[in-house]
Amino acid sequence: MKKKKLAILTDHSLSFTGFGRFSKALLTYLYSLNKYDLVHFAVGAVKDNPDLTRTPWVTRGVVDPNIIQQLKAANPPQVHEQIDRMSGYGAHTIDTLVKEEKCDVLLNVQDIWGISFACDYHWSDKITNVLWTTLDSRPILQQAIDCSKKVKHFWSWADFATQDMIKMGLTHVKTVRGCIDTSRFYPLTDSSKSFIV
Repeated sequence: MKKKKLAILTDHSLSFTGFGRFSKALLTYLYSLNKYDLVHFAVGAVKDNPDLTRTPWVTRGVVDPNIIQQLKAANPPQVHEQIDRMSGYGAHTIDTLVKEEKCDVLLNVQDIWGISFACDYHWSDKITNVLWTTLDSRPILQQAIDCSKKVKHFWSWADFATQDMIKMGLTHVKTVRGCIDTSRFYPLTDSSKSFIV
């Protein structure tokens, strides 16, 4: 039986960011199941960086300097900063990466402004395309509301945000919390608990 190809667009699993720790925990767990062909589209990582080969799953960088150069040449200087920022999130390469990898599932995990572009591609309803975002404040950002209307699978890390969106009629929104590596957790001794305020 052929494994489903599951791709995850989020920070590189070897980066020292919150999303990097998240992706390392999630990818390590999924890899241990041996159930999926895993592909990590590493946010912030440059295409063909040798560090991308250090993971047991396929890792591809989403930053392509050639595409950035072409976009900057075709656009006025006032949008160059936006081009750089969105290139770091994978906005200018995700379409090609999804087609090349022939993904069955794409999990887009980031703050909403770093994944909102992933709901506008023609393949968004042809594969299982999940926007999985933090949504950690009120009011819910309009960008999140707009994106949730375009995808079948919209997950929030925060239950209050899910409940707010359900009240807006967006009943397909679900709460799915972020992943953490619990292997480093340990019980506190009674004496150390006494110092916790």
